[in-house]
Amino acid sequence: MKFIITYRRIWIQAGRDGVFAFAKIAEANIARARMASTAENCVKEIFPGSQIVANRTDRYPIRVIVSVEADGKSVEIWSGSQRDLFQKYRANREKSVQAIKNNLTKFKATSMDA
Repeated sequence: MKFIITYRRIWIQAGRDGVFAFAKIAEANIARARMASTAENCVKEIFPGSQIVANRTDRYPIRVIVSVEADGKSVEIWSGSQRDLFQKYRANREKSVQAIKNNLTKFKATSMDA
């Protein structure tokens, strides 16, 4: 099975002088990587050894979508606010992680029955 994790790129605006604040860029890159790895780790825990593909997009709304391609169809496992997977929002992150795992477990049970 191939899992796809779709998330929005994090863009940093240039400062008044047109120079990017490199500290903010590095911070945004770290936040994006952690958020994507959070969803990826959930998939790896329930489906070890599965193929996981990151799909970065520039579309609104800013959401993370965990989906799976199985039998030629794309099935959405979970979608939620990208912000809910950031570490600084711990309570929302924990709820989202639990929801992702629960949905993956339900999918696993139904896909094994089929």
